[in-house]
Amino acid sequence: MLGRKRLWLAGSAKATIRLALAIAVLLPAVRADAQTIYVPRSKGDESLDDNSGAVKGNQDFVLLTSGDRISGTVAEIGTDGTMRIINPLFEEPLQLRVEGVKCLTLARGARILDGPDSVVLVNGNRLDGTIEEITADAVIIETKSMGTVRVKRSVVGGVEFQSARSVLLDTDFSSGEADPWQVRSGTWEVLNGKYHCRSSGGWALAPVDQQGPVTFEFVVSGQAANYYTYLTLFAKDVSNYYGGDGISIRLRTNYVYVYRVTSGGTSRVFSKDLSKPFTRAVFRASYDPESGKLHMWLNDMDLGQCPVSPAIKKGKFVHLYAQYPCAFESVRIVRGTVGFGWNEKADEDTDKFILSNKDKVSGVLERLKGGVAAVKTSYGSLQLQKDRILRVIFHTSGREVPRRQKGDVNVVFHNGATLTVRMKKMGAESIEANAEFLGPRLRGDKPAPAEAGVKILRKAVRFVEFNIYGGGV
Repeated sequence: MLGRKRLWLAGSAKATIRLALAIAVLLPAVRADAQTIYVPRSKGDESLDDNSGAVKGNQDFVLLTSGDRISGTVAEIGTDGTMRIINPLFEEPLQLRVEGVKCLTLARGARILDGPDSVVLVNGNRLDGTIEEITADAVIIETKSMGTVRVKRSVVGGVEFQSARSVLLDTDFSSGEADPWQVRSGTWEVLNGKYHCRSSGGWALAPVDQQGPVTFEFVVSGQAANYYTYLTLFAKDVSNYYGGDGISIRLRTNYVYVYRVTSGGTSRVFSKDLSKPFTRAVFRASYDPESGKLHMWLNDMDLGQCPVSPAIKKGKFVHLYAQYPCAFESVRIVRGTVGFGWNEKADEDTDKFILSNKDKVSGVLERLKGGVAAVKTSYGSLQLQKDRILRVIFHTSGREVPRRQKGDVNVVFHNGATLTVRMKKMGAESIEANAEFLGPRLRGDKPAPAEAGVKILRKAVRFVEFNIYGGGV
């Protein structure tokens, strides 16, 4: 028994016997002929712990449900639910059951980014790519990560067309670069696809011309309790991390505050005490200078609107400030106000079209093909050019929520898109998965059978979350 042996992991104080015992607990579930696991002395400064400082971007990281971590290369996940990990600290590949895995973060390397359109599902999932066609039954989207896939229209809440919107800033730190961010104080480092602030009081900024309605989205992780992370929008200058004038959003693990910054002074305009603390936040804010209204979302929570008075008409910079070390995964800014959810804004029998000139049209989308949308309205038929449409919110009649299944995983892509599917297996190049609402486009525009599934390229995936329903469906 592994738990009865004396284990040595020289040079790795944090990867302790607790990890070895956790592995021993997981191993009995592996098939009977599985290779015995050996834990030899570590080699040099190598460590099983990704906080040891020896972690490089070319490794995968497995977070166990026990809280322990293992680094290495995940060679495969078999159809039997066995994960094989190659690590120089083990003489043979380590084998684990996915039932004991919480998250798999894939190595940073050549990445694939989809875009520019988005398909938003009613369960909050999002697929990015180029929407080729929309019919009464399906949305067909061309992606770099999965090829051309067909999404059942009844599970789609709406679509966004970024061709009608200009992107002001799109920083995905998995590229290994921090441009155009400039460090003003503290120690910052791009590592493992994140922009890490390594010191207290870290401050970085990016020049961004902000005028008119704008939507901001940033992802932050690793926040410590009782310490704040600041995002200042519409900042006037670089005199301090408040930006002279601007809108300062402060996040703590269980609080959200918004301050109006005027000549360096602050006045609170919004506060929210969160019932459930978070460690990773996807924060989105849409601001309209004309109305002075700021609308915010945190993860899947709609925080509502607040007035910003006096309204700020324009800004030159965006500031990031961290009271305590944390990590930023991405920052994205686009023109226009983009909602985070779809259900609360949908009509029962008609679709809503939001155009690039702020006009709104109600009708039924009969088909989109060749860059033209055919819409049936109460006044007659209408044709809209795709490059004039910002988004379409589908009607609620006939909607269905994708059914949860045992073995579902949450796949998070480099661009922030997410997809909940049932993983069949994973190899060196791709993840094979299926879902009742998703499949490849077949010849003759026929829907794919449920068992057909899709292949997701590993290079497009940031991480995969396992056991996402907490033991129940």
